[in-house]
Amino acid sequence: MENFKNFFSIKNIKKISILFGLIGAAITITTITILKVNKKYKPAFYNYKSYINESLIDKFNEKFEYKTFNEVSEFTAALNNFKVAAGIGSDFQAITLIKKGLIQPINFSKLLKLQIKNDEELKNILKKIYTPDVFKHLESYDDQLLEDAYGNKFEKPKHLWKYFVPYYAQDGIIAYNPLKNNNNILNKDDFTKNNIYDNSISNVLDTISKNNYKDLVITDAVRVNMLYGSTEQKNDSKINENNYKQSINDFINTIENSTNTSISSGNYISFNSDGQGIIASLLDKKRIDVNAAIMYNGDALDAYYSEGNGFTIYDNEQKKEIEIPNGTIQTIKFKNNILLVDGLVVAKGINSSLEDDLYSTLNSTIYNDMAAAYNNTTIEHYQLKMYDEYLNNLYRDKIITDYNNKNLRGVLKFDEFKSELRDIYLKGLKQEFNNDILKSFNEYVMNKFNNDETLKDSLFETLDSSISDEEKIDQISFKLSHIDFLNEKYYEFLEDKYPNYVNFDFINYTPTNIAEYELIKRNYFVNDDNTFDYKALEIYQISDQDGSIVHNSINGVDDKLDSLLTTYYYSKIKH
Repeated sequence: MENFKNFFSIKNIKKISILFGLIGAAITITTITILKVNKKYKPAFYNYKSYINESLIDKFNEKFEYKTFNEVSEFTAALNNFKVAAGIGSDFQAITLIKKGLIQPINFSKLLKLQIKNDEELKNILKKIYTPDVFKHLESYDDQLLEDAYGNKFEKPKHLWKYFVPYYAQDGIIAYNPLKNNNNILNKDDFTKNNIYDNSISNVLDTISKNNYKDLVITDAVRVNMLYGSTEQKNDSKINENNYKQSINDFINTIENSTNTSISSGNYISFNSDGQGIIASLLDKKRIDVNAAIMYNGDALDAYYSEGNGFTIYDNEQKKEIEIPNGTIQTIKFKNNILLVDGLVVAKGINSSLEDDLYSTLNSTIYNDMAAAYNNTTIEHYQLKMYDEYLNNLYRDKIITDYNNKNLRGVLKFDEFKSELRDIYLKGLKQEFNNDILKSFNEYVMNKFNNDETLKDSLFETLDSSISDEEKIDQISFKLSHIDFLNEKYYEFLEDKYPNYVNFDFINYTPTNIAEYELIKRNYFVNDDNTFDYKALEIYQISDQDGSIVHNSINGVDDKLDSLLTTYYYSKIKH
């Protein structure tokens, strides 16, 4: 008994506690070590929030840890602290990163799967791949890349296009919701001054404000808003320590003078950095504090295609709540605009193995088939190839089988059918946005069916049997007149072979790759009645060609100036 008591003496209890503590610590360390060994370290890939189709994130997470940010400064901080391998940033940010030596040139041979001999050859390849406006935009930064962040001249000129791969582009737009203002829809004449259409941001805001669109939400992007102000007031848009306050004041004066409202009062004018939040506030009937917005064109396109966004109105005829119809949101692009290009940058010093993983992942996701414009003789040739694949995917097997079942040469019959369709489609490529050519598909289908019962029966069987023959012809003509990205069967094919197009459907921002840009422009904006949606096309397109829109770029700034202008901006808008 005495020995038993001695065993539980205070001295022994302390020894036992220490022993068990050491054993517990050893178990913990061993467990953590095993977990670390089993869970392989993955380098980070950064992107803006809600800027990729969710189906593609899993592919990134196979080799990387996919992370999102709200402000581009978060990505910059990660690069500064060597916590990221690569990611999607912005053009003006990339300028600063190049000057600070934080990013390395893109390995375009791996990304494009091409042998590239020198910079001149690379430049010519990229000029074929990007839209003209985007490549011109990238070149415009050359004069900002003559020296590093410390004022030392570079030995050789640097070019943004060597360090940066465009992802999507954006410009600015003013939108309003007529459902929140007695269905008051303005027309082009309402923006005319002295018999001249005036789409300056000042006149557009003044006009909509006088028509009771006073509850304005503005995309809260400091540098973008500064550019809107300085270009509207015809001041220098290239920011430095001497003019940044003037630029911010220009923006505030532009907004306040054209809306007759004080920003700092908090009445009527609000700011939101989240594009999805702006869309929601513009569409939501409960948000009586917002009936107009200054937003990016991609967000405006998302709002324009309002069905599926989860917001409703009461329909008096149907006597029930319905989704806000597509095309409800009205938009105006203003003259002194911005071209903001987001794109890939790669952290300096990543090893060859990690580089292989990176470009392999990008090739199978957001930069899939990036060299399409270079690898095809013309954009028309590429579009015909894609249209060909679309027809094969939707109809080839069924049509061939149905002909063969009647002892007719199925392959030959299908190829004849496809060849005739390709000829009509090609006419549409040569006569852009011609509704008559879209309608000619209806005429073709009716004539074809009158002379070919087998084809008619084969295609009719793919549709709901309860609808009329006339409706069936309309639906088939619609499917044949363009590449229907939202066709369920074809969408599955896209997810597997062309995930970049599935990505666009989720994001709605304007592609920078000319092959994607042109294919989407021709095919995505076709209404159910087989006509082009010209309003949606106007939102989508980014071009200076007709002179009604002038796209300006944001210059890079150092950390000190960035801090100064950000502090001053928020002190002035007080929100």
